[in-house]
Amino acid sequence: MAVIEKDYVKQAEQVISALPKNRRGDFGLTTTQLRGLLSLTAQLFDEAELSLDSVLPQPLQDKVQYLRVRFVYQAGRDKAVKDFVTRAKLLDALQEIGDSREDLLRFCRYMEALVAYKKYLDPKDN
Repeated sequence: MAVIEKDYVKQAEQVISALPKNRRGDFGLTTTQLRGLLSLTAQLFDEAELSLDSVLPQPLQDKVQYLRVRFVYQAGRDKAVKDFVTRAKLLDALQEIGDSREDLLRFCRYMEALVAYKKYLDPKDN
């Protein structure tokens, strides 16, 4: 998966560190917004973990494509979410998953890392 690097944890840290901040030094993107996006991926992670095949079954591939739609919708509702989705290259990453179980699992772990770094680096969350 070219969009999400093998060292996705460092990539997540860089994405979150580069997010714009307001005058008080807080991120415009809230942890709640970010956790909402993460929750959309949780079920896919569980299903992919249970699968023993390296190729995702068609119903799970369809769910990945639907996840793209949900991310687009959430990004369209809020400028901070759109900026985040763009900077993290989430739509491109979802497109690249295709039928790869490994790529889906990496995407889900990348999402977890993004949430973790947002929580860690945002002063209003500490």
